[in-house]
Amino acid sequence: MSETTTAVHVPEHGDDGIATLTLDIPGTNSNNFSLALINALHGALDELQAREGLVGLILRSTKNTGFAVGADSAELERMLDPAYAATYIRRGQALTCRIAALPVPTVALLHGSCRGVGLELAIACRYRLAADAASTALCLPDVMLDQHCGFGGSARLADLIGGTPALAVMETGRVVTPEEARQMGLVDGVHAGEELDAAARSLLQSDPGPHRPKGTQKLLSTRPVWWLLDRIRQADDLGDTAPEARVGADALRTLWRDHGGGSLHRRLRAERSSVLRLLSQPPARNRIRLYAMTDRYMAESRRIEATIPGRVHVIGAGALGSELVSLLVANGFRVSVQDLLSDRLDALRTRLLGVQPSNVADGEAESVGEPFLAGEPDDLASVDLVVEAIDENADLKRALFEELEGKLGPEAVIASTTSTVPLASLAGQLVHPTRLVGLRMIRELTGAGIGPVVEVAVAADGGDAAARTAAALVAALDRMPLYVKDCPGGLLHRLLLPYVLAGAALYSRSDRELVDGAGRYAGMTLGPLELADWIGLDTSVALAEQLEKEVPAQLRDLVDAGHLGQRTGHGFHDWRGSKRVTASPPQGRSRFPEIADLLMATLREQALACSAAGLVAEDDLIDVVATLAAGVPGYTGGPLNWARQHQQGSKDD
Repeated sequence: MSETTTAVHVPEHGDDGIATLTLDIPGTNSNNFSLALINALHGALDELQAREGLVGLILRSTKNTGFAVGADSAELERMLDPAYAATYIRRGQALTCRIAALPVPTVALLHGSCRGVGLELAIACRYRLAADAASTALCLPDVMLDQHCGFGGSARLADLIGGTPALAVMETGRVVTPEEARQMGLVDGVHAGEELDAAARSLLQSDPGPHRPKGTQKLLSTRPVWWLLDRIRQADDLGDTAPEARVGADALRTLWRDHGGGSLHRRLRAERSSVLRLLSQPPARNRIRLYAMTDRYMAESRRIEATIPGRVHVIGAGALGSELVSLLVANGFRVSVQDLLSDRLDALRTRLLGVQPSNVADGEAESVGEPFLAGEPDDLASVDLVVEAIDENADLKRALFEELEGKLGPEAVIASTTSTVPLASLAGQLVHPTRLVGLRMIRELTGAGIGPVVEVAVAADGGDAAARTAAALVAALDRMPLYVKDCPGGLLHRLLLPYVLAGAALYSRSDRELVDGAGRYAGMTLGPLELADWIGLDTSVALAEQLEKEVPAQLRDLVDAGHLGQRTGHGFHDWRGSKRVTASPPQGRSRFPEIADLLMATLREQALACSAAGLVAEDDLIDVVATLAAGVPGYTGGPLNWARQHQQGSKDD
């Protein structure tokens, strides 16, 4: 086989009798599992088993990004065909069974990303060694797609590290670091990358035997104990998550309960049946559809035909402006910043000392050179794009844009981050209104940072070139640019506002945890009251008034009292920075389904309204953006898909 033209390379083994099977899918950055790769690996095993003198086998990857990962979006979409899925799973299980049954010891060398099927392949080997690097990440994230392991991982991992740790790794889908993996027995050693090959050969030659759970973990891996522990888990389950939001995890628990401790053959057969059953159900099919659409739109955003701005000027060093500047600096952009408040500039200057551009290698510089920070701008003639991130005051913005136009070059783009003011009302006084675009950045729902989607809106007819320039900047920051119709709130805020208002109408100090708990029960990232505090209660009121929505008295009273949410420390909840300080267990969990139905109905209805208003070019974008950036649970397939499924269900009834 030729290493440069095939996915799998098997050289002749050397004098020590050890061969190396190399994964290297041509033309890609990573080794994604497909039926073609599975068949290539079967062919490689045929070749190896026909050889004489083989005493050991090393599996490794030549990809800098990692060992191997699961199916890509195209392969996942193919698995929506039941016949294809059955072939894929059957051939995949047969592959890992062949590796596990080889008469010679095997070792997988793991670096970078080793996820999903890639990790299942490694688990089938007798040994695993991991590179001692921060980039090494071991993970079984199938539950995120309402699935679970399908190549024998759910059966073999319990034998390797014990039933309870195995279930925890699979049920959470969390990343396991090399040292954690060593401690739990998932890998047999952690070495510097350049030492992995020598360590592998030494391990294969000594062949001490595979890791097995000992002591308590060995006892916990027996079937009667698994059954008993599951009954205890069920008794402790207080119904904090809706059944449709935990389909994959529940299926995994059923495998754990009914087949844990049984024979390997039985566990493999049960795993295969369970995966195929999940793939036939709406939650997994909805998530696969979303995954494929998101992958497609992200790929399209990287192909925008526009010049990326070389120099960016940011006006306003508040929370949003500071986040943007940090992101720009981290991505190597030339940035200047102005703000009338010196304390904001001082805080930003301190913050930027710890930011290193991604194009600077570790150790080359302790920190970045400071961008120009001042109360007044420097020479703006060479600026390619100005981002306005000042207060939501239309008159202030108009005055600022009028002043900017006399200082900027003729091709420079002006971008406003406004979420409540229509762009058309800001562009009217500009000599060149087509240079103004909306650049609506929304922070991550959990933690700080600019979220994965940035909305781009055109202020006036003919502003497409400016919009493409802004979108090219967004894509260069590894965010997805979303072209939206110019309107208050854009798509994301419009989608979420009715959810927020419905929660606000239910608010009382004693019931706030119940209301938010119901939102999270349905699978939302944040409950409606938490989300309102995150957006800003004053922004929520302004948007509601712009869109002629009724503002609940509870919400207006808090705004009138100056309690605006996270940034003031008080809103529906009390906050210390981004941390809630009033969280307490909700009372009345039995009401979760009822309240969740009410809250989620608002999302479905608003998704239909956004579609009717033509806010985006393709309806699929509503579902992608809602799940990617607005915290709508993926099992729904997105709020618009969910609404249409509900409508169809009502017709069928």
